[in-house]
Amino acid sequence: MLSSAGILSNADGGALGYPVAGLVALTVMALATGVRKGPQDLADHADTLTQPQLRALNFRRNSRTGLHRCPKKTTFGRLLAGVDADALERILLAWQQRLTGPIQDQLVIVDGKKMRHGGVEMVNATNGQGQYLGGVLTQAKSNEIPAARQVLSGLDLAGKLVLTDALHTQVETGQLILFEKGGDYLMTVKANQPTLQTTLQNLFEKQVFPPSGPPPHPSPQTGAQSGSLGNPGPAMLGGHAQPSRLSGSPSGGALGNAR
Repeated sequence: MLSSAGILSNADGGALGYPVAGLVALTVMALATGVRKGPQDLADHADTLTQPQLRALNFRRNSRTGLHRCPKKTTFGRLLAGVDADALERILLAWQQRLTGPIQDQLVIVDGKKMRHGGVEMVNATNGQGQYLGGVLTQAKSNEIPAARQVLSGLDLAGKLVLTDALHTQVETGQLILFEKGGDYLMTVKANQPTLQTTLQNLFEKQVFPPSGPPPHPSPQTGAQSGSLGNPGPAMLGGHAQPSRLSGSPSGGALGNAR
């Protein structure tokens, strides 16, 4: 059961004429069936409910007809205007956990979408199993980047991997995930960040590290040593330059067995 405690921020639940928990449950069911266009769409969906369904939502009977009442457009308009989004999200997340159990997935996927028929954008976080973790609306005259940081700030990211698209490949976002929240990230880099893209390309190119130096030229004879493999420098302790020898060879120098 959904509790209506604290779910309305600026509307009186009694003024709605219907139990808030029932209205919210009806709204959630409507959204699950594709209802997206607002109060009138919700009212049209409510008209399709049967009397047993309206009774299950604790909607009162009409004293004249004896039938359970069905909410109309104005009721849904008041409900949506008065709902505290943060309180509602906490309730729905708790409800999801009761249905699916604790979230065990280590992935956190951040993605922004424009709400169909809503005219607003929203950034959501889900896990690899598709479970909803949280979301915020993108503020007017802003974009998804600060909204994504707001979502991530409210999540437990310790030991988890955050996946984002190229829009969120930002230094501040990476620092938030890594240093403040204890997670890790996998971000996309595109050509609109040329400096970062070039840096990453250079990191993955094959590099020559000392002391190996550049590879030697192939010997003209298979198995024959090139003359350049001898000791080119002056002999140590007054000796003369010697060809290179392997330790233990019959003519080994300093690396041979001392007699």
